[in-house]
Amino acid sequence: MAGSGEIRAKEARAQLTVDGVRLGGSFSTIHDISVKPDATISKKRFTGEKRARGDIDVNGWDISFRTEKRDHLWSQLWDLIQDAEINARPLPDIVLTISYSYRDGSGIIRTAALSGDLVLKMDDDSIPKDGYQTNSWTGFCSFNTSAGS
Repeated sequence: MAGSGEIRAKEARAQLTVDGVRLGGSFSTIHDISVKPDATISKKRFTGEKRARGDIDVNGWDISFRTEKRDHLWSQLWDLIQDAEINARPLPDIVLTISYSYRDGSGIIRTAALSGDLVLKMDDDSIPKDGYQTNSWTGFCSFNTSAGS
């Protein structure tokens, strides 16, 4: 595998889809993304062994990001999620795709698709004294599948 050098934030692009429809507007400026595995390492030591053995249980993936409010799409998504929860209907099918491009001129693009019962909640609706209005979101999903070209 060739060295790719450092990847700057502008070389990653995030896209949110809901029920198969790509969201633009407020969701075209997704930033401050954090994707963390929700995993547990258990350690076992058997009789007669001097060292413990480790095992990992990957439960899924925790996600967080911010968006800038460019339109009312952020509110419509939150209303869709709330409506499903209140009326005991299935939550929308949400997928967050992140594409990473590399600066080494190889043209390699690596894509991570976060999916599998992805649930989101809006954490805040921020109206700062200066700058742009934003929302922050957190979520959880079952899978993070990656592919490269």
